[in-house]
Amino acid sequence: MLGTRAFRAGDLLRHVHWAQTARQGKLIVAERQANLSKEVRVSFDTDTINHFGVGTNASFEWAIRIAASFCQTLLRHDIALTLVAGDQRIRPVAGEPGQQQLLELFARLKLQDDGDFSDGGKIPSQTRGDRLSPALEIVITTERGIARWSQEQSANRIVVCLQVNEGQHGSTETCLPVIVSESLFESFSSQWQDFQRRELAHA
Repeated sequence: MLGTRAFRAGDLLRHVHWAQTARQGKLIVAERQANLSKEVRVSFDTDTINHFGVGTNASFEWAIRIAASFCQTLLRHDIALTLVAGDQRIRPVAGEPGQQQLLELFARLKLQDDGDFSDGGKIPSQTRGDRLSPALEIVITTERGIARWSQEQSANRIVVCLQVNEGQHGSTETCLPVIVSESLFESFSSQWQDFQRRELAHA
């Protein structure tokens, strides 16, 4: 709440500050600051050429798990979310229906040839249909696909880069390298916390 002021024509009755109205003998309304809209985009790399491995430890399978984890957490915190996965784009509804919507999409997700975005083409975050830049974009890709997002620098983008071994991308400020292994989730949790602390220190 920013403060109070006298009632003006057009003000809603639900904004009346009844305690102040009783004290002053005239209608007083509470002025409130508009809510900041938090929007996050999760961009998921589905390009066949950028993924490696087979079975449950393939980079594509781990990327799905990490993307789903991010999306479910964001929805639980009532943050407006857009998921871009290859040629698919959805804005899940709030609550349990949105969670179900995401799980169904991830269950159907398959690798594809994202030819539209290769060879210097536009990356998914620039495709038509975007209104404004999100407060944050989380990109989930691999060391093979990271060059696509390196074309365009963005202060509000974090890249989660799945790697087979330690690589050169681990040194960049906005890239979180994750080594694909059976213990990935355990290591990812600590790496993500370290990354957040580092980002806050630079903020």
